[in-house]
Amino acid sequence: VETDKSPCAWTGVSCVNDTVESLVLSGLQLEGNISPSLGTLPQLKYLNLSLNALFGAVPLQLWDLVKLERLDLSFNSLSGVISPSIERLVSLRQLNLRGNLFSGSVPTLLGSLTRLEMLDLGLNQLSGSIPSALGSLVNLKYLLMDGNILSG
Repeated sequence: VETDKSPCAWTGVSCVNDTVESLVLSGLQLEGNISPSLGTLPQLKYLNLSLNALFGAVPLQLWDLVKLERLDLSFNSLSGVISPSIERLVSLRQLNLRGNLFSGSVPTLLGSLTRLEMLDLGLNQLSGSIPSALGSLVNLKYLLMDGNILSG
């Protein structure tokens, strides 16, 4: 086992100047909770954990990745509410949470993510009204919320 190998050489990891900027682990049959240690990658711009068997809540440390531009957690079994702390992802352009078990309401604070171009919250268990604050997302091109119990 090569333990001294740089993470930049690992499958699914892309780096710039030996700093992890992209982590694409889609469809690898990963199981369990999302590791809070992902929050220790401050330069991360793209995180794709879609099409796995991840479950539980999204760790709060993920919302500290302020340089994140694309986050894809679609088609897992993630649950709980979408944390209001998501507002800290100020660089986010694409957010895909489709096909999970998220419940509760759509956070009003998503309206503060002004760079957002794509928001997919479809096929979850979200309920309540669609926040009017989403109307302030002037860069939004794609909004998908089908398969929930939403009004408004």
